[in-house]
Amino acid sequence: MKVVVVGGGFAGCGAAMAAAKAGATVTLIERTDMLLGCGLDAGIFRVKGRFTAAEELKAMGGGDIFEVLESLLVKLPPRPKGPYSDIYEYADIYEVTTSELRVKDLLERAGVKIHLKTRAMDVKKDGNRIDAVVLRGFGGTHDEIEKGDVFVDSSGTAGGVEFCRKYGKGCMMCMMRCPAFGDRISIATKAGAPELMRYREDGTPGALTSCVVLNKDTVDPEFRAELAEKGIIVKPLPNEAVDPKRATMLTNTNLPSGHGVDNVNNLTIIDIGHAIKLQGSVYFPLEKLRMIPEFKNARLISPLAGDWNAIRYVSMTLRDDALKVDGFTNLYCAGEKSGAQVGVTEAVVSGYLAGHNAARTALGKAPLVLPRSTAIGDFVAFVNEQMRKGKVKVGYSFQGGPYLKRMEELGFFTKDVNTIKARVEKAGVTGVFALKP
Repeated sequence: MKVVVVGGGFAGCGAAMAAAKAGATVTLIERTDMLLGCGLDAGIFRVKGRFTAAEELKAMGGGDIFEVLESLLVKLPPRPKGPYSDIYEYADIYEVTTSELRVKDLLERAGVKIHLKTRAMDVKKDGNRIDAVVLRGFGGTHDEIEKGDVFVDSSGTAGGVEFCRKYGKGCMMCMMRCPAFGDRISIATKAGAPELMRYREDGTPGALTSCVVLNKDTVDPEFRAELAEKGIIVKPLPNEAVDPKRATMLTNTNLPSGHGVDNVNNLTIIDIGHAIKLQGSVYFPLEKLRMIPEFKNARLISPLAGDWNAIRYVSMTLRDDALKVDGFTNLYCAGEKSGAQVGVTEAVVSGYLAGHNAARTALGKAPLVLPRSTAIGDFVAFVNEQMRKGKVKVGYSFQGGPYLKRMEELGFFTKDVNTIKARVEKAGVTGVFALKP
């Protein structure tokens, strides 16, 4: 049985790992020259309710990728009370520089065949069944056919250049690297699945990536040393650098009122290893950034132009609670492709479910639907319900906003690992992703 995963971000890596653990032969297709996608700039995971979700997945037997990230943690002292201390109380920061190689090694040791610099250009199908994807290597004009029994679309929802021109300010040279490797292509869309969009408050489709990354060496040395010690620093912005419009364009607009991942009045600054990340900043013009004394010599890494960022959530698809795409018998989806969900943890969690179910389908077995008595099962079903209500205007995550509130109301949110393990055991899904169906 063969599973083909298209898109090598955290969701695709999770799907490939889960399918391999379930006994499938797995091929992973990635259009760029590196895995992990926007996760190469993320650095932060297991914040707030994401801690709960990560521990649930580990109890379900799907902790492999999280364990890699945990082995790369930037050591942080206890965070003092202050702005956002409750948001980042459970935050872990992984070293982004080595994370890609470590995850790639994990997949290869599991037997996953990885094709980098390869685009899935189209599909071949028979009715509601996908037979193969049409691949094209970097810079090539000759197409190859990759057959499979089941497929997973984890191609994401960001870019390409056409969408950024239409709904943004054009290409700002972000981590998506569309001009270098070509625009994102969705095999679900190519197969005829309807494409859903998320909308900003003014009705414009798409939301902006909420990450700006700086060259660490261009930041004030004393501030850099302080950040290395603390890991996370929150700074009030000078009045001339405050831009209220930023709040209406965020990828993640779903945090509780008064909390600042939107960074309208404050700047949340994170040490992610090789670089410094402005967490939650959808854009930051360089001339305004340099008004802050610590950043007077700052240089941007991603996006290269600070006036805008990548447009995301322009290519979601409807699916069921097993993450099978509506109208298809052998096509699953994961990550942002499966709904307006935000973050590394959410991508990995959805990837494991989609990949595991792809392998089950290849074996002729019914797909797994995680019980709603677990936070992960409830999250997958909740996002599905929201996607079917009409226009999507917010993103969902275990970190904040409407879903964290729901987690708290349902009693899911906890940092007690034993409580999480007991809940997973009671739901009957302990170790399910570690077993062959």
